[in-house]
Amino acid sequence: MGITTHKPRSLEVLSRWVPLGIGKGYHPILVPAQDITQTVGRLLYLNPIYRELVNNGQTELAKEWFENSYGFYSPAARATLSKIIGIAN
Repeated sequence: MGITTHKPRSLEVLSRWVPLGIGKGYHPILVPAQDITQTVGRLLYLNPIYRELVNNGQTELAKEWFENSYGFYSPAARATLSKIIGIAN
């Protein structure tokens, strides 16, 4: 069983694995990455994911995830992530 499918998942482990996987183009990691962006509101975990998406040419995907989770994020998270993604908040 791989790290992307094993449950329960450690957010501490995933917070390091997910950005690395995105940066290396490991597409299966996008499933847990999206899950984190929709269920975790802490910038500690969100920043690296959104930065790697943008840095690896997946800005449209980052925008889509951000828009889908916009109401879930705090105002501080919205402001920070919108700057990373390059959209007006």
